[in-house]
Amino acid sequence: MALLGIIRRWHIRDQIPLREIARRLGISRNTVRRYLRSEVTEPAYAERQTASAIDKYALQLSSWLKTEASKNRKQRRSLKQLHLDLKELGFEGSYDRVAAFARKWKVDQTDRVNSASKRTHYRFFGVVDKIGKGVIGITIDGEGLSVGDTIAIGGEIYFEEQTVESIQVDKNQRQQVTNGELAGGVRNFV
Repeated sequence: MALLGIIRRWHIRDQIPLREIARRLGISRNTVRRYLRSEVTEPAYAERQTASAIDKYALQLSSWLKTEASKNRKQRRSLKQLHLDLKELGFEGSYDRVAAFARKWKVDQTDRVNSASKRTHYRFFGVVDKIGKGVIGITIDGEGLSVGDTIAIGGEIYFEEQTVESIQVDKNQRQQVTNGELAGGVRNFV
C-alpha cells in the first residue's frame, strides 16, 4: 500500500508529474502510469521460491520435531542439538536456518490443528482423564461414545483423529458408553 499510496498522493493531491514521481521513486514512468490506471490497491509480486540448504533435510527435521514435541519439556533435545545432529548427516547450513524452520513448523502445526478443528465440527463427548501406554481414559460427558466412532484428540501443537477400536468400563468390554462413565480404550500411537 505504501508505494501505491505515495504515487497516487503525489499525482492527485500534490499534482507532481509522472516523470518526477518516477525519478523520485527510481521506477519507470510506465510503471507509475500502470499503477495510476489500475484499480488494484497494492501491487502483487510473485512470491520468490528459492531452494534452501535445509530442504534436503526437511523431512528428517520434521520427524524429529514431531517426536520432540511429544516428549516432556526436560527430555526434549534443544534446537542446537538437532542442528548438530543434522550436521552429522551432512547439513552445511547455519543454526539460524534450523531455528527458522522449527518456528515455521510450529506455526504450521498450530494452523493445521486450528484449521482441522474449524473444518470439521466435532461433537463433545468427554474429557481425557488419563493417557497411558497405548491406553486413553475418558470421562464421558455428553451423548456417549460407541465402538467405530472417530474421535479427535488435540493439544497446543498436537492433533490426531483416531477410530475407537474397543471400549472398556471396569475391565469389561463394551460396545457403547453413556454419560458419567469412565471409559478406557486401546489407542495406537504413531
